[in-house]
Amino acid sequence: MNAGTRLGEMKDAVKAVRLVTMKGEVRDLPATSITFRYRRACLPKGIVVGVWLQLRPGVRAEIARVVKDYLHYRKDSQPLAMPSAGCVFKNPPQDSAGRLLEAAGLKGMRIGDAEVSTKHGNFIVNRGHASAADVIALIQKIRRMIKQKAGVRLDLELKVVGEA
Repeated sequence: MNAGTRLGEMKDAVKAVRLVTMKGEVRDLPATSITFRYRRACLPKGIVVGVWLQLRPGVRAEIARVVKDYLHYRKDSQPLAMPSAGCVFKNPPQDSAGRLLEAAGLKGMRIGDAEVSTKHGNFIVNRGHASAADVIALIQKIRRMIKQKAGVRLDLELKVVGEA
């Protein structure tokens, strides 16, 4: 993954990646040889066993202030007190999935105990006993409605493993 926030992405700090190939060979890949995309690092098949990061120097007090401000922003804008899998959909180009869901009036929509968060439209929260089937059904319904209302196909940011 190329994890990130509005402040930046991992690709901004990656200097190199060490991976073990499917044949058991250890390879070190410089960041310049890796294609990074939205929430994705395109790597050869294998297992990542190490990453070298190049962090930017900064003033300790300024770094602490930025971190504190961002943590407050997340607390105020995301349903961190509720069980969820984080953001569900990738942001479409020049837009935000959360904004699309809010504009379509989907905040608070439920299937079983799976609910589109009333705090942030791109989170599906568990209101008690939501099943994987509830979450997947809600995702499918959201995708249909956003395609119909906004003409946008929402791609999943999270990975669905197994069957619901």
